[in-house]
Amino acid sequence: MQTMIVYVDDATYARKMLQPLLPANSATPTNPATHWVVVACTPHVSNDITKWVSAHALELWRLDWAQAVFNDITPLLQAAGDSVSTHVASQKQSLIEQTNSLGKQHLQAKVLDARRPKFGQDLEPVTATQTPDQNKVTGLATAIGLAGVLATDF
Repeated sequence: MQTMIVYVDDATYARKMLQPLLPANSATPTNPATHWVVVACTPHVSNDITKWVSAHALELWRLDWAQAVFNDITPLLQAAGDSVSTHVASQKQSLIEQTNSLGKQHLQAKVLDARRPKFGQDLEPVTATQTPDQNKVTGLATAIGLAGVLATDF
C-alpha cells in the first residue's frame, strides 16, 4: 500500500490538487490502494489575538478549523476506496520535523504540499529537500511601488 502525507491549509485548493491523483476507477474498499495522511496546517494567528483570546480557546478554534478541512477532503479520498488518517500540524514543531516524525511512522511515504500559496507570504518547507518558496511577485511589486514613489518626488 502506498502512503501519501498531504499538507493542507485550504480545502478547496487541496481538492483541486488531489483530484488528478485519485484513480479513475475506485479501488475495492477491502483493499485500499493508498493510505492518505492529511495534515491540516491552521492559519497563522498574530500575537495581537493572543492578548485577547486564551490559549485554550485558540486550541479549540484550531481543532474546529482542522475538522472542517477534514470533513471536506476526507470524503473525496474515501470515495476512491482509500484509507485516510488525519493530523493537525503542531505550532511548536517545524513542518520538516513533523514530516520526519510521520515518515518514521509511515515508511516509504511520499509527501505532497497542497497548501495554497499566499501573495506576499513565503510558505515554510515541509521537507528538508524542498526549497523555501521565494515569492518573486512581492519583490517585483515592491520595486515597482518604490520606483513610482521616487518618480513622483522629482
